[in-house]
Amino acid sequence: MKKARLIYNPYSGDRSFRNRLDAVIDRLQMAGYEVTPYRTISIEDIYTSMERAKDYDIILVAGGDGTINHVINAMILKEIDVPLGIFPYGTANDFASHLGIPRRITEACDVIARGKLSEFDLGKINDRYFINVAAGGLLTDVSQK
Repeated sequence: MKKARLIYNPYSGDRSFRNRLDAVIDRLQMAGYEVTPYRTISIEDIYTSMERAKDYDIILVAGGDGTINHVINAMILKEIDVPLGIFPYGTANDFASHLGIPRRITEACDVIARGKLSEFDLGKINDRYFINVAAGGLLTDVSQK
């Protein structure tokens, strides 16, 4: 079985991902993945959790654009070079929408199980990477409003 580390933010979006956790694990186990879930407590916690993520074949993240962004930064910082699977469970989900990742759990699991990879560029400002948007000032909460 492939080893998958699932990092999920229980506070993202409508906070409903935690209610679907068992369905995710079941679907991915059926597809040949041994899933180890990790519930984040804070942003710093995402970075700490990556110290134990080097032995996995894939990192999965459930949350919004901010959570995904922090997971990517933590992967780079900890030099973890494995595929990233995304469950779009934030408020806007701009990045996942751009990639065509479905919001329905079963469909998102099927995308991950198929293993078809898409490459994307990262931007960098100072010491931080970003995936789809770098914003400051009033622009930072426009998509939520």
